[in-house]
Amino acid sequence: MIIPVMPTWLLPRSGCCGRAIGTLIVLLLSPVLNAEPQQASDPASEEGEPLWQLGLGAGAVRVPYYPGASESDNFAFPVVFPVYRGEFLKADEDGVRGELFANRRWQLQVSLDFNFSIDSDEVDVREGMPDLPATLQIGPLLKYHAYQSDDLNLWLQLPIRAVVGGEDLDIDYEGYQINPRLVLEKPLASAWGRWRWTHHLGPVYGSEKYHRFYFGVAPQFATIDRPTYEASSGYGGVRYQMSLTKLDEKHLFSVFLRYDDVSAASFRDSPLVTEDHTFAVGFVYSYFVLNSKARVVRGKAGRNER
Repeated sequence: MIIPVMPTWLLPRSGCCGRAIGTLIVLLLSPVLNAEPQQASDPASEEGEPLWQLGLGAGAVRVPYYPGASESDNFAFPVVFPVYRGEFLKADEDGVRGELFANRRWQLQVSLDFNFSIDSDEVDVREGMPDLPATLQIGPLLKYHAYQSDDLNLWLQLPIRAVVGGEDLDIDYEGYQINPRLVLEKPLASAWGRWRWTHHLGPVYGSEKYHRFYFGVAPQFATIDRPTYEASSGYGGVRYQMSLTKLDEKHLFSVFLRYDDVSAASFRDSPLVTEDHTFAVGFVYSYFVLNSKARVVRGKAGRNER
């Protein structure tokens, strides 16, 4: 699943592989060497944002096991939230990514996402089928800054991600997913500081291997109520995501909503798809206990400036 604002690799779920991968990435990205406890700072005397921060907090989500599933998982979790604003590597409320190229209009990044493992015993229509391991998605993200003003940013984005998953060291390629989307960002001022209101809307496409991973039914797992199904590549539905986020030197707070419509997806006839419309909701809060002394200034397009 793809959860906006709240990077999915921060969220634990059932399955040792999912927890292990998430924990490993958090530890690798936590820039805590030579750190000092956070102290209140005077914005007028310090320019820019900390190069890195480390936050601790908690969150809760309700998410379907996959788009088209009737069952959802509800869980609360602790959060270790590292922020890093490097020239190439970036980790923040938008997830983990590496910036390969950027100018006033165009950005090319390497982006990451993380999908949770699925316990088939928790999904009625998957009873008797193998559990699905956690997966890591990685690939290029092309962004075009179509419109910019003081109170509105409009982006066209094209992420193309390969999907790999497995247990322990047995890692397999599981296809790819493409999600071209329109992204609207609007800053909001309030008595509680500056917020960012973000909307994502676009179709989702997947390879045959990717759709087979989630929606295929092999002959050995077919039953009277669950016939054999061979998934094909193509349209995977439409996805809308909305988030409201506040990130400063002391706090991160974010709430999100995600909606998937798979009524016309190429895999809609799979016996594993029982709902045309699914929703995910959640929130996360983190208090930054460490801030770096080094600072960076981000331009309007999100690039670091010296």
